[in-house]
Amino acid sequence: MIDGWTVDRAWSWEGNVQATLVQHLTMSGWVVTAAADTSSKAPGIDLVATQAGRWLAIEVKGFPSTTYEHGDRRGEPKPTQPANQARQWFSHALLGMMLMRDKRPDAEIAIALPAFDTYRRLITRTTKSFTLLGFGVYLVAEDGSVSLPIPHHAVWIPPTSHSEEAND
Repeated sequence: MIDGWTVDRAWSWEGNVQATLVQHLTMSGWVVTAAADTSSKAPGIDLVATQAGRWLAIEVKGFPSTTYEHGDRRGEPKPTQPANQARQWFSHALLGMMLMRDKRPDAEIAIALPAFDTYRRLITRTTKSFTLLGFGVYLVAEDGSVSLPIPHHAVWIPPTSHSEEAND
């Protein structure tokens, strides 16, 4: 068991992925300055960490379950296949990352995902885009190991002139 895991939830639940990543970042010299309450589905950045003047924002996603986990339908099968729902979660995370890049061009930005084939395939198909945007990818395995197949880095974004903005 990994410290910080919620034992009544799957290892691939967002909160458990986040707890594992917090441990990994801390052991790697990062200081985690903010962590969203994933149980309450709190809005905003899931993890913020700093290290030697660097600022890292991480969007954390879990892997969808086959049954509803909350509410009146708890335990009932979901109509959507987990792999299809995971693709939607991946795209939502990517949009959040892009919005963060515009808000904080100086930031390092990453996504953290449980190591499932659906996510691995999406990462493989988007590696060039992630690299160009400076977005990193953390994969969290069931055994608690964390890998960084695509490193994150800050990117230089040229200033936009007011005349260009007026033409949009």
